[in-house]
Amino acid sequence: MLSGRIHSYEGHPLEVVVRGVRGMAAWGAKRLVMTSAVGSLHTGLQPGDLVRINDHINLMGINPLVGPNIDALGPRFPDVSEAYSPSLGALADAEAARQGIALDVGVYAAVRGPSYETPAEVRMLGKLGGHVVGMSVVPETLAAVHAGMEVLVIAVVSNSGTGLTDEAPAHDQVTAVVGRSAGRLGALIEGVVQQW
Repeated sequence: MLSGRIHSYEGHPLEVVVRGVRGMAAWGAKRLVMTSAVGSLHTGLQPGDLVRINDHINLMGINPLVGPNIDALGPRFPDVSEAYSPSLGALADAEAARQGIALDVGVYAAVRGPSYETPAEVRMLGKLGGHVVGMSVVPETLAAVHAGMEVLVIAVVSNSGTGLTDEAPAHDQVTAVVGRSAGRLGALIEGVVQQW
């Protein structure tokens, strides 16, 4: 339903960042599928790899649920122990296997950005349990779970984390890698959605 998104690092308050998700929930959407370009935090994940997110670490320092609770959407303290739907994840895994698409599984470390991470930050995030790092997904996921939606996130590794290789991250390379991965990603999501 949505093409692209806005980010906190662009200066938007989180109630604006998650407005689309909340709107879809109010319209009756029960599942949210998101994609994200991410940096790898381990050498085992390379640019172009697809990763299904099964958990997150929120290091953004912000949360869209701060402030008065919107009781019409959900509870004050929502359970996020399974923020990324295990059943949708299993469906994505099975569909990836059916299509012969390699699909890793990992934890999304969320930072606010917009700068790329330093080598020390990449090492820290990896030691904290992150597999990939990005600047989105988590606010939207929190808003969706709060509203009772199931969430599936498939990320594209767009670059190796700073310090994992001799190459510094560059935005034009990031967009090129994501563009080359779009076909596999689109086929996977289409295959999953067709089974609903």
